[in-house]
Amino acid sequence: MTLGRGIFLLLAIVQSVHSAAFNTKPDTGHMLRNHFSGRITTTSFGLVALPSQQRTSLNMGGFGSGGGTKKKGAGKKKKGPASIASKLKPKSQWDRYMANKDGTAFTVAVRVIGDGEERGEWLKVGRVKSEKDEFTEVAVAKQRALIAEHSKRLFPLKVLPKDRVEWAYTSEESDEWTQVVPKDVGEEAQNQAGIEKKIGFEGIGDPATGFYCHYSEGRLVDKEGSDENLTGMGARPKKIII
Repeated sequence: MTLGRGIFLLLAIVQSVHSAAFNTKPDTGHMLRNHFSGRITTTSFGLVALPSQQRTSLNMGGFGSGGGTKKKGAGKKKKGPASIASKLKPKSQWDRYMANKDGTAFTVAVRVIGDGEERGEWLKVGRVKSEKDEFTEVAVAKQRALIAEHSKRLFPLKVLPKDRVEWAYTSEESDEWTQVVPKDVGEEAQNQAGIEKKIGFEGIGDPATGFYCHYSEGRLVDKEGSDENLTGMGARPKKIII
C-alpha cells in the first residue's frame, strides 16, 4: 500500500467516524477530487496536506502561464529603416553635431504632406553636419525621425502628431531647398557601420521643452552666430530641388 493511498483511507475512516457522530453523509467525491488535485483538505481535526507527488500541473488552468510556451522571438517587430532611424538619441546626435567643428552646417526643414498633391510650407527645424561634408543627404535621411519629432515640438499647430512629412536641406549661401527622399538615399548608405558617429543634428532651440537650447546671459542664442528664427518661426522661402 502506498503512502498516498494509506492517507486517503485514513481520511475516509476519519470522515466516516465524524459523519456517524454528527449523522452526516461523507463526501467521498470531495475527498477524491482533493486527493488528485493536491489541495489541502480541511477536517474537524485540522489541516491535512496530501503528498506532493500526487499534485498535477493543471492547477493553473493556463492562467498566469501566458497560454502556452512562447516561441523565441515571437512578437518582436522586424527592424526596418524607420525603426533603425528612430533608435538615434537626440542628445547623442547633438553632441556629435557640436563636436564636428569643421563641418558645414546645412539647414534642414520639413513640410506636411496633405491629400493628393497638396504640400505645406517648408518649416525650418534645425541643422545637420557630417564628416568632411560627405554625408549630408545621409545625415538628413538617417536622422529624419529626430528632425520630424522636433518639428512637432516647434510647430504643434502646423505639424500634428500623425502628420506625414517630407525633408529638405539647404546651405546658407543657397536659395534652394534640396528635398531628401530616404528610400532614394538607400538603406545601405543609411545603415553602414558607424554612420551615426559621422553625422549630427541640432534642432532650433525650443524654450518650452529645453531641447537644443543655448543660453548666454539669460538669453537664448544660436551657437552658429545668428538668433534668427530661434523659436521656430519658419523658414524663409526658397526654390525647391527634388
